[in-house]
Amino acid sequence: MLSDEVRFRQIIQREAVLDRDRGLVAFLRERLAERSDTATSEERALLAAVGRMLAVFDGDFEVAAQGDPADSQACERAGRSDALGWALRCVAFSAFSEHRDFHPSWRP
Repeated sequence: MLSDEVRFRQIIQREAVLDRDRGLVAFLRERLAERSDTATSEERALLAAVGRMLAVFDGDFEVAAQGDPADSQACERAGRSDALGWALRCVAFSAFSEHRDFHPSWRP
């Protein structure tokens, strides 16, 4: 059985990850919107692909964080969310790390 202190730390860590991911989603949405107006057709295709990944991640990451580790579907959703989050942090870092609103916690 976990102590209250350990449970509290787990809650704080989980909330920190959720805050990081909420910020990443908002940041990437803003950057995609900025770029879509001036993008070439090839860039628009890339932006659309990142947008689709972002939509799936946005729909999953908060639900996945609350999932029961004993539930196989919750574990699958958490794994997909972790992988998409990593990929999106890589995209954000490679494309936008010099942006003034880029947060160091988004580094892969």
